[in-house]
Amino acid sequence: MDHIANRMPNSPERRFKLKPRFSIIHHPLRVKFGLSFTTYAVIDSVHQLSHRPDHPWCTQSKAEIANFLDISDRQAFRAIKDGLDAGLLEKNDRGDLRSTNKWVEQVVLYDHSERAQGR
Repeated sequence: MDHIANRMPNSPERRFKLKPRFSIIHHPLRVKFGLSFTTYAVIDSVHQLSHRPDHPWCTQSKAEIANFLDISDRQAFRAIKDGLDAGLLEKNDRGDLRSTNKWVEQVVLYDHSERAQGR
C-alpha cells in the first residue's frame, strides 16, 4: 500500500511528520465525560496521531500538541492528566499516548440513534 509520505513533495529522504488537522466536537459526549473544549481537543489530537498501522501511539510531545492547539504547555499537561484519569487516554512505558477503547467506542463510533431512542 502506498503511504502518504511517499506522495509528499521534496526529497525522498525527508520524513513525513503526522499532525492533527482538525477536531470535531461531539458536545453531548464532551458534557457526558465532563471535558472542557481544551481537554476534548487534546484527546482528539492524540487519537488522530495514534491508532494507525504504522503509528499505534502518539509520539508527539505535549509541547508540540500545545503549540498546534495554541494552548499553554500547562493546559496540555492538565488535559492529558484528565484524559488519563477518565480512562480516555493511556500511556505506554515510553510515555507515548493513545486513546483508549472507551474513547473509540463512545466518541469515534458514536451512534446518534442511541440518544434518539432514549438509551
